[in-house]
Amino acid sequence: MTIVGSGAVSFNNLRTEFVGGSSSISFNDLYRGGANSNILAKAGDNPAVNLAASVPTSGVIKISDFYSTAKGFKNTISSNTTNVDANSLFGDDYDVNYPKIVDINPRCSRKYNWVSSNLGNF
Repeated sequence: MTIVGSGAVSFNNLRTEFVGGSSSISFNDLYRGGANSNILAKAGDNPAVNLAASVPTSGVIKISDFYSTAKGFKNTISSNTTNVDANSLFGDDYDVNYPKIVDINPRCSRKYNWVSSNLGNF
């Protein structure tokens, strides 16, 4: 579930999207790429979009940093893409247990066969 784009955001919203469970959380749990964070920074060879790219990695953190964010990486397959290797869609993050979204352009005429437990649901 994506965090709202404006207005009120509660710690419960942030815990549900990024941490899970029902225990208390702190801002330290919410830095992107932090040691205790559930919000990953992208690997250098990951061409996908980090849906939480606006979340800071250190310093001042504000609730507004989370507007329109979500936990996961997203890659879009365009209509001119062929022979897609799912590993190349997420680079070194392919094997990481983290949500991944593959958005296939509806104008694609190719058939895609996915053999991966790391991509989640389509």
